[in-house]
Amino acid sequence: MTFDTIIKGGTVVDGSGLPMRRADVGIRDGLVTDIGRLSGARRTIDADGLVVMPGIVDVHTHYDPQLSFEPFATSSCYHGVTSVVAGNCGYSIAPCRPEDREWVTALFAKVEGMTPSVLRSGLPWDWESFPSFLDVLDRRLGVNAAVYVGHSALRRFVMGDAASERAATADEVEHMRRLVREAMAAGAAGFSSSQAPTHTDQLGRPVPSRRAAFDEVLALAEAAGEGGAGSIAFLAETAVQGYDARDRERLVELAHRSGLPVVVQGMGFRPGARERWEDQTRFLAAARERGAAIYSMLRTQPFMRPFNWRRSTSLFDGVFHWRDLSALSVAERLARMRDRDFREKLRWGLDHPNTDPKQGSTLPMPALDRVFVDRSDAHPDAVG
Repeated sequence: MTFDTIIKGGTVVDGSGLPMRRADVGIRDGLVTDIGRLSGARRTIDADGLVVMPGIVDVHTHYDPQLSFEPFATSSCYHGVTSVVAGNCGYSIAPCRPEDREWVTALFAKVEGMTPSVLRSGLPWDWESFPSFLDVLDRRLGVNAAVYVGHSALRRFVMGDAASERAATADEVEHMRRLVREAMAAGAAGFSSSQAPTHTDQLGRPVPSRRAAFDEVLALAEAAGEGGAGSIAFLAETAVQGYDARDRERLVELAHRSGLPVVVQGMGFRPGARERWEDQTRFLAAARERGAAIYSMLRTQPFMRPFNWRRSTSLFDGVFHWRDLSALSVAERLARMRDRDFREKLRWGLDHPNTDPKQGSTLPMPALDRVFVDRSDAHPDAVG
């Protein structure tokens, strides 16, 4: 057999469960057609000392803003990621009216820790509708990409600032259903939404999707499923706690009403909570027996997020007084931290994190014994 290309002498890890092994990979007409000891190709790539594997599919990203001006999803592509799924958690960069661009930029910066200056300088904003955004991506894309249409983006587009304050009217829900159908027809990966109390906007308010009644979520998921393709990405109110009985039934109802697979976060093994993992796997199996295709994403690495005083972080959003600090300029933050009274308030907040969604984010505080100082020119003794 003659190949177009042979990747020769690499260590093959093919995802099948087989042990890694040294082998050649033969490619013809853009497809892998054989793996073994191969010869006879127009082009040979020497992979000695390298790992050869299928491209990684990262099913939970927020790359939709970045892909519009940096098509390779750097730095994920440097680590073997060739396909990304964006628009998760109800946040998508489209649809978006011109007057809402700053709000959307600030939301991505706040919730997903993106640098505002990079977004403001990079986003071309040559779209308004979801289909026109996909057209922009199609012009220049370096990785495979699938993008959900996000619930918070839909609400903001239809309701304006009221999206963060109230439930939608029947007419507004119907308008959003039309936009979902339009997005799906253009090639959206599906519909995403979040009701997690950890998600707050730049003003500390619940993100728009959290103001929606669950009937609204069902109505939009149903519209997404009318074409029979795609999936629903949903983050429930009790996801961080492992999904209570009500939210588990809601997942089943989402799957039944939409006719699509439902992809969730928050289920998975956590140190010290083995029984939760076993309970969750039983639920997923039972749901599939009921005809509800529900799948949980799993993390493959610790949840680590760097931050500094210039960029701040959402990791401490559940700590009272942290939000006030984050709203200040860098100079003002440093000045506030020099105030003994404020430091005492912050210490109290660390000991008494918020548990009431009505008072803001309930994001569990990271364990302080796992917070490390990477660099401090002024206090090098604090590093570590």
